[in-house]
Amino acid sequence: MIPLVLKTYLMLLNSFFVIFTICLTSCVSLDSTFPANLSFTKNVDEKFINILGFKLKQEKYFNKNLSVISTNSREKILYGGDGLRAQQKEIFFSVQFVLDGNELQQEIVVSDLVIIDELNPYAENATKETILLNLKYQAANEVIFELF
Repeated sequence: MIPLVLKTYLMLLNSFFVIFTICLTSCVSLDSTFPANLSFTKNVDEKFINILGFKLKQEKYFNKNLSVISTNSREKILYGGDGLRAQQKEIFFSVQFVLDGNELQQEIVVSDLVIIDELNPYAENATKETILLNLKYQAANEVIFELF
C-alpha cells in the first residue's frame, strides 16, 4: 500500500516538474538568452555573388562554436508582366550556437528583390542552387548577405 502511494506521489511530482520546465522555457525569449559578446573573427576574403543584376556582399565570420544547420527560402510574387516578374525572396539561415554546452538557435532573415526572366527559368534556379551550395560549403560559419 505504501509503495503504491509513494509511486503515485513521485509520478505527480515528476509531471509537475515537466510542466514547470516547459512553462519556464516558453516564457524565456531567445533575445534575452542570446549572448551579445560572441567573438567573431572577420575573414579578409569577401566574395561577391551576382544574383540577376543584384550584387550581394558576402561577409564571413568564423567561430568554432557556430554551425549552420539548415537553410530555407520563400518567394512571393510582387508583380508580373511582359515576360518578367519580380519576386521578393527571403532566405532564412537557421544557425545553431553551442556555447558552454548550451544550444541556442537564431534565424537570420535576408530579403532581396529579384527580377526573374520567365523565358529562362533555369537562371533563377541556378542562382538558388549556387546560394545553397555556398552555404553548405561554409559550414561552421555565419554568413551575412548585404545589398549594396
